[in-house]
Amino acid sequence: MHQLDNKLFKIKLANKTQETLATIIAEDQVETEEILIKDQLELNIKEKSQELPKSSLETDFLSWDILLKALHFPNDKNDSEGFIALEIARKNNTVLQLLQVSEDFLNLLAQDGIYLDDLKIDSPSVEAWLNFVKPEKKHYVRRLSCVGIDEHIKKLKSRTKSDTVFRDTTLMLMRRFDKLLREKLATAEDHQIFKIADTRSGKAFLIVGQISDIF
Repeated sequence: MHQLDNKLFKIKLANKTQETLATIIAEDQVETEEILIKDQLELNIKEKSQELPKSSLETDFLSWDILLKALHFPNDKNDSEGFIALEIARKNNTVLQLLQVSEDFLNLLAQDGIYLDDLKIDSPSVEAWLNFVKPEKKHYVRRLSCVGIDEHIKKLKSRTKSDTVFRDTTLMLMRRFDKLLREKLATAEDHQIFKIADTRSGKAFLIVGQISDIF
C-alpha cells in the first residue's frame, strides 16, 4: 500500500468533529505515530500549520483552501486539519495521483539531503501561473520560474540523467500537476494562486520545471 494510503488508512475524518478526531487518534496512537514519524523524518516536517476555517472542513467540497492544505501535506502527527484536508482532497482522482507522486519526489529529494521546508523559493506571480495553462503562449509573457534552488540545480539535473527512477518521477509529477492546474486553476482567486508555491507539492512542481528546463 502506498505511503499516503498508509497515513490515512485509519483516519477517516472528513465528517468528524474535533472531539471525534481526538478520540480516533488516541485509539490508534501507536500505529499512527510509527507511520507518521517515519514520513516526517523523510519530509523534514518542522513547522505547525495554520488552521483552516472550521466551516471549510465540515464538507466534502474540495475548495481551494482545502486543496492548498492537502498539497502542503500535514505538518506533523498532530496536524488534524491537514489530515482532514488530505482525506477530502484524495477523493478527487487527479489530486490523489498528484499527491502520491509528489510524496515520492519529496522522499527522493530527501535522499540528497534536500528538504523543501529548508528552501525559500520565491512565489511566481499570479500572471505567470495563469499563463502556464494558456493554450497559446507568447514569448514575451511572464513565465513560471523557480528562484531559490541555485545551489541544487546542477546536482538535480545530473540526477535526472543518471537516475531513471528520479527522472520518471519528475516527469510524472510535471504531468500530474499540469493536469491539476488545467482542471482547477480557473476557479482559484488570485491570493490562492499565489499560495501554490508555498505548498510542498507546489515547490516540488517548480523544482521539476526548473531542472527539466520547462520554465
